[in-house]
Amino acid sequence: MIDLSEIFRDPRWQRVRFKDIAPHSAWYNADDKVAVLVVLRVRPIGDWTLSKRALEFMVGAEREGRLAQAYIMLVNNQWTQVAAERAGEVQARIGNTAPSVGPWGEYYWLDAALRPVADFRSSGADDKIPF
Repeated sequence: MIDLSEIFRDPRWQRVRFKDIAPHSAWYNADDKVAVLVVLRVRPIGDWTLSKRALEFMVGAEREGRLAQAYIMLVNNQWTQVAAERAGEVQARIGNTAPSVGPWGEYYWLDAALRPVADFRSSGADDKIPF
């Protein structure tokens, strides 16, 4: 894996935003054909939400040869890297986990190790409200 620790300061990396990766943004290094989808956690604690569409776009771009490498990077609310992994590896970890649905479409909850986290809809919530 390449060193991604300086992508926010290195002038070789350009920030890009477009519909297929919304609501995320990516940093792109045209010289190396490497892109990093940055998933920001706005709150100080908790998990991250990764757009299913953005993940599929990144994996597809690498598979089709538009990118040499595609990464998913989690950052905290101070833009500090928490974790990073190849997009294909993240997709493999998610496997057949059912996505949640929100205003930006389908998304996955991920923990700090870029592994899927079940939300209350998939964790066996009670059918009856006891109080």
